[in-house]
Amino acid sequence: MQSISSYFVKLLNIVNPVSSRLPIKKPFTYVVQPQHSVVIIQPEMVAIASGAMPDKTDKQSRFIGQEVAAFEIGKYAVTVAQWQAVMRRLPRGNDELSSEQPVMNVNWYDVQDFITKLNQLTGKTYRLPTELEWEYAARAGSTEEYYFHYGELHHINRDRDKVNYDKNREGTVAVGSLPPNPLGLHEMLGNIWEWVDYTKTKGINRNAVYDENCHVLRGGCWASGSFEIRLTAQTEHCNSELGWNSFGFRLAQ
Repeated sequence: MQSISSYFVKLLNIVNPVSSRLPIKKPFTYVVQPQHSVVIIQPEMVAIASGAMPDKTDKQSRFIGQEVAAFEIGKYAVTVAQWQAVMRRLPRGNDELSSEQPVMNVNWYDVQDFITKLNQLTGKTYRLPTELEWEYAARAGSTEEYYFHYGELHHINRDRDKVNYDKNREGTVAVGSLPPNPLGLHEMLGNIWEWVDYTKTKGINRNAVYDENCHVLRGGCWASGSFEIRLTAQTEHCNSELGWNSFGFRLAQ
């Protein structure tokens, strides 16, 4: 294979029957680097400036007023195409998805393996966002339960949806299909639950299960109700060796 330092490839959105009612989004660009005959589709990252969680946010947040150092987070959840390029195989149930839908059925250990291999191939230091980083980025300064007004959550016209949730569709939609939050991040709520890095500390969350095998997901999914897609909603999955068809992730660094 001819050595190339880097080049750009535009991937067109592949609209599947689930998202056929959505407007076709413009192509977006991935940075692609061939290394050892492997084409790696690197995630498009968004820089998040340092700051503090709003101190007047809804009282459900555990992070009111906490300071956040600058970081970067994926503009989209990791896709089927990105996973295939790194792992050379797909998790169970992903074969019928389009290349631009978020990869699903990934458990905690699958995600750690993906990140390790991606970092080895790219020389980067990708990781999962911490739970604090995830909520800070998803909230985008909002003090409400969502990063938009609650009244905008419900639309009869699916083309005006801000979130894929409540089984409005029969599964996930391609990343970038729905409007971004004010920081330019797509599908932070709904569509697919996202694994986050969460170190439990007794006394912070009275309802937490203090088990080293338990890990946290945020954001809700396509089947979640409005309560589960709130900015503060989380779920703890204590059998981290199982990945469900609603579990995915996005990267940070």
